[in-house]
Parts: sequence; C-alpha cells; structure tokens
Amino acid sequence: MSSIAVRLMETLALVPRKRACSARYLKNSTWVTEGVLAVLANLAATTDDEGLLQVAVPAVAARKPRTDREGSLSWTHSATPEATGTVAGFWPVLRQGWAYLDDDPDSALIRPGLPELAGELTTARFSTFPHAAGLRLAQLFGLTP
Repeated sequence: MSSIAVRLMETLALVPRKRACSARYLKNSTWVTEGVLAVLANLAATTDDEGLLQVAVPAVAARKPRTDREGSLSWTHSATPEATGTVAGFWPVLRQGWAYLDDDPDSALIRPGLPELAGELTTARFSTFPHAAGLRLAQLFGLTP
C-alpha cells in the first residue's frame, strides 16, 4: 500500500506530507520503507559504517483537514516530530522509482552505480533486470546471488 501512497503524494507534490509519512514509518517501525519516499521528501541522508542509509526527517506542522473523512483520521493531518532512522533497501522496489535517481545525483540517497543500471530495467512493474544486469546490481551492494 505504501507504494500507492507514494505515487499519490508524488502527483500532489506534498513534500510536508511525504516527510510526515516518513516520520510515521520511523515511529511505528524502524525503517523508512520506501527509498523513493525519502528522495521525494528531500530528506538529508548519510551512509553509516554498515553501508545503510540514515535519514533525518524534519518536523512537520499540523494542517487543517481537507475533507470530513480526513478530519476523522488524525494521522492524515497531524504534526509529526523530527525523526531519524534507516532507509530500507538499496534500490527502488517499483520500476517507476528509478526515474527519480536522476533528480539529485549528489544526494546520498542515490547510490553510486544505480542510475547507470536504470536503462536495463525490463518492462515489469517491479525492479526486474536481465541476468547480467541483475548480477551487477547485486555486486554493487556486496550481495551474493
């Protein structure tokens, strides 16, 4: 469900809500489960000693609900505190997420070598590569196929 929410928020260009979503992920689990969400929210990132991405999520102010339904769901419009935590995964899960790797090439969220693989994605909805490209992807992160 989070991938659908990211797509909707991307369409609406709601950076503060993307940040609030990231903060809620960190509050309710231990990961920002969508690396693309971190990119879309313009989160500051660093790489830790284990090679994992760490993000800092700024606090987000509350806003007025836009609908009665939204008003009944406080998480859609309530404030979120500043948060820090880990981004899950090394690359976008959905194929459409790869397009965002070109947005800010200097961002620590964009792992070296990933943008070069984007041209080899298959037409599947999820990140799927031909065998040779999949092996190169695994090698970027020290993964054993």
